[in-house]
Amino acid sequence: MLVYKETIDSTFQAVDDVVNKIHVHLIEKLPWINQKSRFQINFILREILNNAVEHGNQFHERKKVFLEIYLEDLFLKINVWDEGSGIQISNKEFDQNDVDSLLRERQRGFQLLEKLAEHVEIKGNQVSITLQLYQEEQNGI
Repeated sequence: MLVYKETIDSTFQAVDDVVNKIHVHLIEKLPWINQKSRFQINFILREILNNAVEHGNQFHERKKVFLEIYLEDLFLKINVWDEGSGIQISNKEFDQNDVDSLLRERQRGFQLLEKLAEHVEIKGNQVSITLQLYQEEQNGI
């Protein structure tokens, strides 16, 4: 089921605005999502949308970023694509205990996405992320 769809300008301000709007929308439409899932959604959206703006569209004022969010059972699927030429991701593993991994300037965000999400797929200029959602615990039940 489509939960949210948006086209945004290639600015960090547009990313911030849409992430804030999505946060409110999800609380209204899916109030059962717990705080951990809300944090993960916020982080993932900011990471992939900012990357699309900066690296995909290179802040080009006429290029847009496209976003669709679907709910399937207890999974949120986030699809983002831009009007850039696409990216290549190296297979170098992110190690939170390795100084070189921590200090590496690029691809840290992608590695963190892999830790947060159930599935991350990048094909050219499109990123698809599947995130398992968790429900608020019921008091007294």
